[in-house]
This record gives sequence, structure tokens and C-alpha cells, in this order.
Amino acid sequence: MNISRDEIKLAGDLSGTDKVTHHGYERFYSDFLNRSKICNQILEIGYGEGQSIKFWKRIFPNSFLNILDLDKSEIGSGFQVFKCDQSSLKDLKKIEKELESKSIDLIIDDGSHIPEHIILTFNLFFKSLLNENCTYIIEDIETSYWTNSECYGYPTNYGIDSKNSIVNSFFVLNHWLNKEFLREKQKNKLENKIKSLGFNIETVNSIRSITFGHNCICINKNSKDDLKYLDRDYRFKLKLNRFININMFKTKRLKTFLNKLKIYNSRKKE
Repeated sequence: MNISRDEIKLAGDLSGTDKVTHHGYERFYSDFLNRSKICNQILEIGYGEGQSIKFWKRIFPNSFLNILDLDKSEIGSGFQVFKCDQSSLKDLKKIEKELESKSIDLIIDDGSHIPEHIILTFNLFFKSLLNENCTYIIEDIETSYWTNSECYGYPTNYGIDSKNSIVNSFFVLNHWLNKEFLREKQKNKLENKIKSLGFNIETVNSIRSITFGHNCICINKNSKDDLKYLDRDYRFKLKLNRFININMFKTKRLKTFLNKLKIYNSRKKE
């Protein structure tokens, strides 16, 4: 059973974390936080002022909490803080190796909030550290709407039309989740676009679903059973190429024949 919105809100109010007091993430967390699914360890990128420790320990008292922070290293009761620069692939790989033997049921990215760092982290941790059927949450995606500004000393030159916006980047992945319905040429073009955004295609293939919420993105991971849907042939494949442009044909007789068959695109060239 999922943890109720009221219970999450209470944990947020008591811990003082802005996840609840400002962002209201209980609106979305209640759809993804389930004690029967999240019974092992948790990983959060970003320590902040430490309120998240009280928040997560209140909701999941039996789960060990791993936290990454740019400047802090600490071991406490039921948690450990690892020093890690989220912008550094070397640091992230070091953490990946450190945690690879752990069983992690939930990952929360509340780190630098920089899209490039978010994708760098997601590529490694989603695929190699997160257990199947589990959730990866990216918080505070608001920075993708910032222009000519900064966050934690990093420039944020994005905006609603920026291809590097984390919102726009993950939106592109929705098409990849539905690649079964794409023609081969479209699929290849989309794959190249996804790679140009910085994503690892193997990691992307591990995604079951993507949910967009107010200031957050929640990504669910495939199970082994889901893989049978990954590369199957589309049963209506012929419908993808059903229409042809009648203007390609010059003879009136052929156009009339195609018109009777109703298998053409009658729109004129612009």
C-alpha cells in the first residue's frame, strides 16, 4: 500500500524539509512511495541542511539512507553522507563502486539542479544502482526555466525552449518509450538526438515510465519481465507507411487508381 499524502506531509512538517513545507511534493510522492516496495536502502543526492534525513527516516525507519554532498562526509545512526561532486564523472563512478553492493529501492536527486549534472548522475545510478520496479525522483526542475542566472555557482542559461532543459530532455524520452511505433529512420534519428542530449541509451532502455509533476520528474525502472516489450515488432507496422504522396505521380490514370484505393495523402505540396 502506498504511503498516504497526509503521512508524508506530517513527516515533512516535523522534519522541516522544504520538500513539503514549500514544494508540496507529497502530492506526487504518495503515488510512488510504498513500504512494501521500498524496504531496502535509499540514496539521495544533496544534503542541504540535513532535514531530509529526519524526513526519510520517519517515513522509512528501517531503511539505511545514503546521501551525497559536495562538501560533507558523515556517518550517523541509519545514514551515511558521502562527499561527491555531482558534476564529476570520476566522483560519481567512485560512489557507484562504493554502493554497487547495496540494494537501493529509491533514488532522489536533490543535488545541484543543473540539467547536465542530473543526466550524468542518472546515466550511472538509474541503470546500475536502482533496483528494478523502483523509482528515481528528480526534484527542483525549476532551474531549467531560469535564464542568465546561477544555482550553487553554476550558470543556468536555459528557459522554456532550451534543448538542454531537463524538462525538454526527458520529454524527448517519452518518444523513445514508444519507439515500437516509429519507422526505422525515425528511430535512428531519435536515438542520435537522445545521445546528443547526453543520455546513455542503455540507461534509457531501462525506463518503464516517466511522470512529470510540479517541479519534479518521477521515473520508474523496468523489471526483467518488461524487457519483452523493448524490441518487438509492431503488429500494425504497415500502417506506419500506409500513406503516400499522390503528387509524386504524374500520370492522371495512376492518381485515379490510387484515389480509388484511398491509400494516399491528398495534401498538396506547400
